[in-house]
Parts: sequence; structure tokens; C-alpha cells
Amino acid sequence: MAIWKDSVRSYAEEGQESQYQWLETTGLENLNKVKKAIKHTATPWTGFIE
Repeated sequence: MAIWKDSVRSYAEEGQESQYQWLETTGLENLNKVKKAIKHTATPWTGFIE
């Protein structure tokens, strides 16, 4: 999932200000979802070295 890809459509259809608004709302929500998934499922890289 690209966090920001749908903001391109917003920019193309409604301009730069619309894109910024999208990034500040939906884009931020997407980022927070990714952060939450990582927090609950990621494994530290240090667990793979001996």
C-alpha cells in the first residue's frame, strides 16, 4: 500500500491545495495504519544476528 499514491489524483483533479489537504487527513490516517501494523507485527533486525 502506498501511503500517498491517491493524493496524485487529488492534485490532478483539484490542485495543489487539495493534495495538501488529502495528505494531512487521509494520508496521515494511512501512515498511522502502517505504523500500527508495524508496531504489532515487526521483528527487530537484532533478533536475526548471533
